[in-house]
Amino acid sequence: MKTNIPDYTIENEDFRNDIISRICKRCSSIEVLRYFFMIKKTLRMSHEELRNYQNRKLKNIIQHAYLTTPYYKNLLDNLHLKPADFRSVSDLNKIPITSKHTLKNLSFSEILSSFYSKEDLVELKTGGSAGTPMKIYLSKKVGNKRVAEGYRIFSLHAFNIFDKVAIAMFHDVSKSWYNALGVLRNIKIDYKIPLEEQVEVI
Repeated sequence: MKTNIPDYTIENEDFRNDIISRICKRCSSIEVLRYFFMIKKTLRMSHEELRNYQNRKLKNIIQHAYLTTPYYKNLLDNLHLKPADFRSVSDLNKIPITSKHTLKNLSFSEILSSFYSKEDLVELKTGGSAGTPMKIYLSKKVGNKRVAEGYRIFSLHAFNIFDKVAIAMFHDVSKSWYNALGVLRNIKIDYKIPLEEQVEVI
């Protein structure tokens, strides 16, 4: 019996992966917008509401770090502290600041949360302006929040999501489906061209 189902080939697998990639990219873009509007709500909070929000977030991250990350569990245990000892932002004074030097000398397994595998994370690097560049690993969810937080900072300077953003960089700026709707449009400017030409692009 003949069917319309094509034979499973490498080409079909590549096509399927491309479709999945496009769907994930759209979902990621929607997540950025969702986080952006969610984070913007904090701008309308009273001082007390903002403090309660910060304390709630702090308790969550302390609990997460203690239960899933060996370095932070050992740090708190050595100081005879538990997550319940952190009730407000001021309680952060109970622990010493972890330096960049300390983090760079820890093994990956010591700082990786057991909630993730390395394959789940996106690797970034600092610019190295203060010394040697440092690798940072983010989950895709946190990466989306990071982008949204950047737009939140822009919004404090009268930016809205329908404005164009000019980015001076050496690689192309990827286009997203929502750019056609006039949302979060980015324009690439070659940082090597004269300033007068950069202004003309804008």
